[in-house]
This record gives sequence, C-alpha cells and structure tokens, in this order.
Amino acid sequence: MPDITLPTSWGSSDTPSGEEVSKNLYSPDTTPASLEVINGHLDKDNLVAGGQITSDHLQVGSQTLGRMVGATANLDYFDDVFQGAQTQGHESGDQEESDAWLQIPGAGMRVYLPYSPKFLLVTWQIMWTHDSGTKTNHRNAVIKLFQNGGVGTSISSNPYTLDHQRRVAPDHLSYTEIVDPDVYTSQTAQNNARYSAARQRIWSGHQLIESPAKGFHDLELRLYSDAEQVRVRARGFRVIAFR
Repeated sequence: MPDITLPTSWGSSDTPSGEEVSKNLYSPDTTPASLEVINGHLDKDNLVAGGQITSDHLQVGSQTLGRMVGATANLDYFDDVFQGAQTQGHESGDQEESDAWLQIPGAGMRVYLPYSPKFLLVTWQIMWTHDSGTKTNHRNAVIKLFQNGGVGTSISSNPYTLDHQRRVAPDHLSYTEIVDPDVYTSQTAQNNARYSAARQRIWSGHQLIESPAKGFHDLELRLYSDAEQVRVRARGFRVIAFR
C-alpha cells in the first residue's frame, strides 16, 4: 500500500466544507484515500524509510495468546466408569469414536482462536498409575491426546485423535514387589506404595499444530483403562498460539 493521499487539501485562505473534511477522515475506498487506512490497513509501505517496528507498537495479545489449566487433587477412576468396554489390554478403548475414553479434569480445555495462528503449541504434565494386572493377566491405563473431541462430540467436521501422542502405564507397576523391607514391611504398606509418585508414569508432552482455523478448538487428554483402579494427577495443560 502506498502513502495515504487525501482527496482534498486546503490553503490558508480556503474554507473546507464538512463533506470534504469527512471524506479526508473516512472514506471506505479500496485505494488509500483517507485516514480510514489507519483502522488496520497500514503495512510496510506506510513505514518511513529506515523505521523499525518494536514491541511498543503492538497491542497486547495481537501476536500471541495463551491459556493454562490444572488440578491439585488426585483423580481416581474405577473400572465400572468405562462403560463396560474393558477387554484384555485396551483394544476396545483404542478406537477414536469409543465413548470409553474419558476426559480428565485439569488436562484439557476449549480455546477460542480469534485468528488462524501460524502455530498452536500444546504442552502438558500428567502422572498416573493403577493397581491391577499380573504377569499372565495384563492390564493397562492409556492416556491419549484428542483434538476437537471425537465422533459424536466434535465441534469440528473433521475430528481426529493424535495417535502418536499416547502413553501407557503398564501393569508391572502394580505387581512388582517393593524391595525395601525396612520401609514396606506389610501388605497394606505395599499396596499404599503402589500409588506413590515414585511409582507412577510421568508424561511431559507437547504437540505443535500448524495453522489451526479461527474459532473454537477442543484439546484434551483422555483416559482409557481396564484396571480396577487408576489414579491420575493432572498437573498442567497449556495452549499457546503464535501468530
């Protein structure tokens, strides 16, 4: 866009009319012929030669935005909340459209993007473990990242899961004997120790989404398990957009 050329100029002896002044201030033309150009239409051609754009010239939130959620309490999931989808391992809950995948409070959000950013960065920290499984009867607790929900719950016409963003808390954490007899001398203590932070799967993950569309987006971690009890600690879930 070239420099602004006003349609009317005046000398010291001229008397401007209201219409002339109005057109100089505002005239919604495709060519830059009024000061209306300053309402979001300025570009590099309007910058003085050698001029620099610094952070002082940018409105807060015009180039980035961010949101964060988390939870402070432990979350316990029992096997009857997975709608009867339990099978050996996690095959039944491994389908994108399965309602067996449960949302985790503090590990997801709906975010509104006022523009389509170049990148959307999603990061999270979560811990989980469970109490079930043997060397011959395996049980797992699976957490996976979902974008825009799933079939039947999506706000997008193209919902999908991000299959590579998936982690499993295996059952060996539950049946492996705790080997410190000076501390864990009873079966009760052994059982309590299975839920300690030292014996949990910890996942600090991230996903970079390129050029997401303007509008609402659902991003969340979901859980599926065929264990009798799963304990989850959702410590933080963040979304950062870069324009």
